[in-house]
Amino acid sequence: MEPRHLWQCPGAFEGEREGDVVRLGTLAGKEMDVGGLHLRRAWDGGRLSHPVTGRGGVKLLHPVAVDSIKFERLDDPTVSDYSRQPSQWSRLHDAAIQNVTEDPDNFNIRALPNRGYGFPGALVLDVDNDGDLDIFVPSGPGQEHALFMNQLSETGELNFTTTCGRGSCASKWRVGFPDLDGNGVCAGDVDNDGDQDIVILNFGAPWQLLRNDGSQFTEVPIPQENVTSGTAPSSCTFGDVDGDGLVDLLVTFIPNFPVDFTRAAFDVSFDLNKRSRLFMNKGPDAEEHFVDETEDRGFAGTPSNITWSAAFIDFDFDGDVDLFLFDNEGPPNPELGERGFVHVWRNDGTGNFGIVHPDETNIDAGGNRGHAFGDFNCDGQLDFFATRQGAFAGNIFHIIVRGILGAPPETRNVSTIATGANPLWFYGSETGRFTEAAAPQDPDGNTLYLPMGWGVAGFDMENDGDQDLAFAGGLTLFAVQLPGSGAVLENLGCNGTFRRSEALEPGAYNDYITSGLSSGDLNADGFMDFVVVAGSSIPDNGDGSTALRTYRSIFNATQNEELSKSPFFEEAQYYPTFVDPDNITLAWAGARDADGEPIPNGDGGLLIEINDADSDNNWVKVKPRGSIGDLEDGRVNRDGTGAMLFFTPEGGKTVMVPHATGHIHGAHDKAHIFGLGEATEGQITVLWPGNVYNTLKVFANEVVVLAEVPCDCRTAEQDNGGYEACLLNSVDNLKRRGVIDDAMRERMFDSMVEGCP
Repeated sequence: MEPRHLWQCPGAFEGEREGDVVRLGTLAGKEMDVGGLHLRRAWDGGRLSHPVTGRGGVKLLHPVAVDSIKFERLDDPTVSDYSRQPSQWSRLHDAAIQNVTEDPDNFNIRALPNRGYGFPGALVLDVDNDGDLDIFVPSGPGQEHALFMNQLSETGELNFTTTCGRGSCASKWRVGFPDLDGNGVCAGDVDNDGDQDIVILNFGAPWQLLRNDGSQFTEVPIPQENVTSGTAPSSCTFGDVDGDGLVDLLVTFIPNFPVDFTRAAFDVSFDLNKRSRLFMNKGPDAEEHFVDETEDRGFAGTPSNITWSAAFIDFDFDGDVDLFLFDNEGPPNPELGERGFVHVWRNDGTGNFGIVHPDETNIDAGGNRGHAFGDFNCDGQLDFFATRQGAFAGNIFHIIVRGILGAPPETRNVSTIATGANPLWFYGSETGRFTEAAAPQDPDGNTLYLPMGWGVAGFDMENDGDQDLAFAGGLTLFAVQLPGSGAVLENLGCNGTFRRSEALEPGAYNDYITSGLSSGDLNADGFMDFVVVAGSSIPDNGDGSTALRTYRSIFNATQNEELSKSPFFEEAQYYPTFVDPDNITLAWAGARDADGEPIPNGDGGLLIEINDADSDNNWVKVKPRGSIGDLEDGRVNRDGTGAMLFFTPEGGKTVMVPHATGHIHGAHDKAHIFGLGEATEGQITVLWPGNVYNTLKVFANEVVVLAEVPCDCRTAEQDNGGYEACLLNSVDNLKRRGVIDDAMRERMFDSMVEGCP
């Protein structure tokens, strides 16, 4: 990827200090590459000071307040009393308990569904536009979906209610649907009216687009005639693929429940897989709001896969969104060949896609699930982290599952470590090739063999200027259940080094089969929180003892010696259910009540983890906003989806975050929090869809709505003042429309003149 242009940005300068203000001198020769762009730090002279306080914010260093961070489980009765109804396929698990007890010789383990209790996600979003973040969780049949309305703006305290007036909030907002089996969800502004609309993915029924008018949702039909009956949608995401200012919808699929997933994973290669579908947004006034154009957009004739999630990301920094599909390998099976790649599809700029061969991206096959994008080593290149089955679960899979499914005895107790199942980092480069980092070592000499993950979020938990990771996930798989303890990984200085953080309680999710994880600043304190959704819970025995077992109890000495290098190993546990792990035979090995009767899984729930924010580090919260409908030349969708954000605190490293919507099973809040450490100002640069750059100077602990300004400063030297005229006209009109106030109008104009890429 060739360098395209130069970008001026604050950084490490030579200069003189006058009290609280630094007078900048000449550039100290600093150059770097960011996202394939060659950047040169080139501010010359001038005084930088806060426009309100007059105090300077430029720092030659980037100190960070070192404090402890803990995620505390929110103690809110509305949340803790919530019990999620499982998916319709849970009845197969419950019936199987009786079958394996009464007639184990005729028990068909393959008839059990994978993840039969469902895999619910969560939306963190402001449903009613009152300034605080609400939570939406889909439920199984027989129960309304849950809409938790945040009362922060009304009471000043973080608490939630599911009651609105005389009924439920879900009923008031018309998102209940108690007869449907909902799992994956995503959110986006499909009609550019400023409200968040949502999509609910249902099992055994058409999925739903619900359009928000500010007071309730209205269902909008999506034609699904090209979708095979009985398909199992897994995740969805929005992105404006053709640049018309309307976000389009992509839905991913896995093979159908209850039995097709088993056959697709173990017995056949591609025949039962379902192709992801691309629905083009034609606008709210069209006869059909969304139209399926999958085959017309470059996907015809390509193999379908077991696809858990997808992301629209501007992979090559050319101003249009490309597509990442996160495909699952299924169990390792040489006879079936490799299938589980992270497939990258490049957009040609018109909304037509061509696949980038895995040889070009250098991404090996594996059991990919969830994803978090960013620049984890601050080298200016796009990276991502993918959740997988986990090193511990990968080994137990070989021992138990393949054993009862008829694998040769010599494969049931292998001494190898399933590093290929470990969640891992993919570090980008200027060439578009990625380098994998599987099970790296932390500075303390621990090997990061990680637990299982599905939902994942990348965010700066302590606001020190780099992106950390939080993930969770469990699995119900045939004869065993694998809860997954959950993890928070701390980024150490943005150089590609991570370690296990004690911010999350060890074994936080061992009692649950979790799936979705979504993030947002729920208490509006400038520090990111997250929520985790469980499809079911694991019961204790009738005498109060745990039915969980340690992985150590089933691995051999070689495996235990190696895996004990992981900081997660001692808390890693599994739940045997339908197999006796001592001799790999079918029998009920799960929880029993006081009378010795088997106990099925309990209902799922919602777990909210609040960042206690024990840190003096500064931050800035940025909310991108497209200007279509506000400006004559505005072309970016209202959510700003598809933008690439680059943030540089004074004296700090530049971090990059894609502004994307939708991940595995759910979606994060669309606001981004960037950490400044002890710096008091910085600069945000946005590459908008359409290939226009805007820059804005920002200050500590403020919330900024960054509106698209459709003026390209890279042509300023040739346009005889046209760029500044365009800027002035745009910010004047944004102020006139009420998008920005007078102070932001002045700041945007000055920043975009002085800090032009």
